[in-house]
Amino acid sequence: MKRKLENLQNLVMIRKLIFFLFLLTACSNSTSQPRSTQIQPTKTNIPLTTIVSSPTVTADPPLNTPTPQSFPSPVAYGPDKFPDGYNPLTGQRVADPALLNIPALLISISHFPPAARPQAGLSFSPFVYEYFITEGATRYLSVFYGESPAPEIPLHGDCEIRGEPVPNTGNIIGNRVWYDQDQNGVQDAGEGGLGGICVDLLDANGTTLQQTTTDSNGYYGFRVESGSYIIKFEKPAWLEFAPKNMGDETADSDADPTTGKTDVVSITSSSFLFLDTGLITSPSLTHSRPFC
Repeated sequence: MKRKLENLQNLVMIRKLIFFLFLLTACSNSTSQPRSTQIQPTKTNIPLTTIVSSPTVTADPPLNTPTPQSFPSPVAYGPDKFPDGYNPLTGQRVADPALLNIPALLISISHFPPAARPQAGLSFSPFVYEYFITEGATRYLSVFYGESPAPEIPLHGDCEIRGEPVPNTGNIIGNRVWYDQDQNGVQDAGEGGLGGICVDLLDANGTTLQQTTTDSNGYYGFRVESGSYIIKFEKPAWLEFAPKNMGDETADSDADPTTGKTDVVSITSSSFLFLDTGLITSPSLTHSRPFC
């Protein structure tokens, strides 16, 4: 009986010891584990440039809005009074006003036989008359004033030089193509026209309606009905277009330097004879110019 009582006491002591060890283990585990159950954010190494840089904003390209050119006020000259620097025989400005102090000259020019005596310099004369001398032969009587005749080699484009006149009926749209020697985009006195330049008439949508070429003096024209039109010039490879809209409407270049096209022009009940363009020598010229 006594032995059973001692065994029972020993069992109780063992159980108390086990329970005490269990408490120590539980306390140790509770102090080593964090109490918070919140999820800590994960840190990521983000480059500084990614944080501080802002998205690149691309600006819209500027709109190319045509600027209407002004027309000079009409001025009446003559018949015996002209401003300084103007030729009274042509009504045009001269390159050298001092030449107006030299009297006008009448020069008779023979052209027989044509192969032996080719004429040159007649384009410097405002008036050229052809008169009969004898036996079926004729001569030219030329008036020279304000410009000194000089040897010239006319420049021309890639198309055939137009020989027929522009029909003078209905509405006419057109003007001139000239060689802009000083490359300022303005038709200056003494700058000649370019023949053989291909010119197209387009509608407002860009559809080709008519085609022509410039004559030996650079003039062209289209007979049109009322409507909206675009003129397109075809430049030779050795030439470039002069700057656009550098002067008033009577002396500026109207073709876009990139496309060779003018702005849309509306024709109602009258002709529009102010669509011209200047051509300048290309800076990348590597071959000789074509001559007549």
